[in-house]
Amino acid sequence: MNNIKYVGMDVHKSITVIVVLNELGHFESRSQIKTKGENICDFFRGISGKVEVVFEEGTHSAWLYKLLKPLVASVTVCDPRHNKLIEDGNKSDDEDAETLAQLLRLGAVKAIYKGDDQHQQLKEICRAYDNLIEDSTRVQNRLKAIYRGRGISCSGHDLYRADRVLAATRRRIWFLTYTALPQGYIKPASQRHTIFSPRTKNALVKPGLTTAKGKID
Repeated sequence: MNNIKYVGMDVHKSITVIVVLNELGHFESRSQIKTKGENICDFFRGISGKVEVVFEEGTHSAWLYKLLKPLVASVTVCDPRHNKLIEDGNKSDDEDAETLAQLLRLGAVKAIYKGDDQHQQLKEICRAYDNLIEDSTRVQNRLKAIYRGRGISCSGHDLYRADRVLAATRRRIWFLTYTALPQGYIKPASQRHTIFSPRTKNALVKPGLTTAKGKID
């Protein structure tokens, strides 16, 4: 009889639950260790026989796959969406790890291809690019929503140009400033450039101007 050990791992940020079954599917051990490379390596170095490991795809899966590959006979990263036995009933970390080990023993896990280091790096670059596009789109939509909420036209992509953003900001400051002025007040043309114009850049309003909210120092 072959001395095969089937190991299921339920990996979390701080703690990893590990369940070991023998070739007959009988329970051998259950452990909780810190999710750190040295702790995980020490644990697997202490297991004798042919060791086959399984855990679900997640944040730690690429790192864990690379870490365990030289230490065990096989490493299987499975798709959690296909583990129906884990989805049914009450979930616990111990039960999840044991169920994964049983599914591995029965050949019932759907493996995800991990590939070599270059393949992993390419996946990480593609994932980072997708995240960057999503984040940029989210920020652009939020920026347009702010401008529309204040009645400022913002169609197209010109809004995202630095010079256009500055010009739109100046127009808005003009509007807000004159809205706050006392009724009937007309600012002399010679002073209108003092409200955030290219000639005064950092000046929003001219000191000493009296508005509806009081005198500006």
